[in-house]
Amino acid sequence: MTDFFQTALLTPLEQLGRQVLVVLPNVLAMVIIVGAGFVAAWAFGHAVERILCVMRFDHLCDRLEICAALTRGGVKSDPSHIVGRAAYWGVAAFAAIAGLGALNLQPINQFAHSLLAYIPHVLVAGLIVVSGYFLSNFIAQGVLIAGVNAGLPPARLFANMSRWGVQLFALAMAAEE
Repeated sequence: MTDFFQTALLTPLEQLGRQVLVVLPNVLAMVIIVGAGFVAAWAFGHAVERILCVMRFDHLCDRLEICAALTRGGVKSDPSHIVGRAAYWGVAAFAAIAGLGALNLQPINQFAHSLLAYIPHVLVAGLIVVSGYFLSNFIAQGVLIAGVNAGLPPARLFANMSRWGVQLFALAMAAEE
């Protein structure tokens, strides 16, 4: 009976205990990295938002009519707050990936490497979309002015069609990136 008790219960519990002791330092490192990362993300996001407020970034965005575009899109936050939150979530994502990397699990490490390799593509695609938006507004204004000066009744329709055409072209280019 003692041999059965040893084989059926104690040996698996000893193996489980050894495995937990092997993984425990990695889990503790993950918790510390993620916790410190989220604190750093909060501090960095708050600092970015405050710096942009001091640099009058919101005023610049208002002059460039970015605030009006955000309002039309249903966004009620200031541009500096949006950039600060984006900075927060960027640092928080890197902290989470670094924390998971501390577990030394091969699939997670491969995911982290592929994600980090994909970030430049996302940044370039975002730059293409933003540039396409500004270019579409510029072209739409030019088409509207030319149409009104030519005396065309559907000048506003042509301006809107050119705006949407350029924006769709920019989205298609960004999707290829």
